[in-house]
Parts: sequence; C-alpha cells; structure tokens
Amino acid sequence: MAIGYICPCCGVRGERPETTATGGTLSSIPTMCGPCIETPKNPPPDMTVHTVPADTGVVFLEAGTAFAGLTQKEKAYAHGLGKADWEGAKICLLQCSGESVPIFSLLQLVFSAQPVEEL
Repeated sequence: MAIGYICPCCGVRGERPETTATGGTLSSIPTMCGPCIETPKNPPPDMTVHTVPADTGVVFLEAGTAFAGLTQKEKAYAHGLGKADWEGAKICLLQCSGESVPIFSLLQLVFSAQPVEEL
C-alpha cells in the first residue's frame, strides 16, 4: 500500500510505500522527494535562534535602593501592582492555551527547588 505525501521543500506530491523493503517503518522513510533529498531548495530553518546557550549568565537587578526611597503608600501600590501583574500573567497564558497554566506552574515549581546560582 502506498502513502501520499507532499514534499515540504518544493511542494511536489508523491507516493511512498507504507514499509520499506528491509522492513523499516513509515517514520524511517523520507518525506521529501528524491531531488530535494539530494539538494534541498529550501534548507531547514536555523533553530539556534530559538535556544538560549547554557553558559548565559543571570543578572540581578538592584531595586532595593529605589524601593527604599518610596513612601509607605507608594510601596503598598508597587506591591499591589506587582502582585496583580503576576496573577494577570496566568490569564495571558490561559488565553494562549489551556495547557500553558499547568505547564508554567510545573516549571515554576521545578525551578524554585534550585537556587539561581546553580542554574
């Protein structure tokens, strides 16, 4: 039985067998057409722009001096605004997808167990 495919590189439609002659699975069969396997017209995107290097440093912001110069009313306002921002972030996540809030909470729990210096 043949499986239809569309080459992601050039858009050519084709068919491929469900299994290879050597008994390989469907996932082991290339999804691109023959010419594109040899010389792709559109090379795969550079995914390194979406990753952060492991040796990236962490910078601490010094806000203590500025916060100490505020009045009690301003400090209470800043605290309330920060708390509202933090809670509102979950609403933004929920608007993205239903799974994002539990994933965020899980990551928050995982990273809170390790000091920043060790990350």
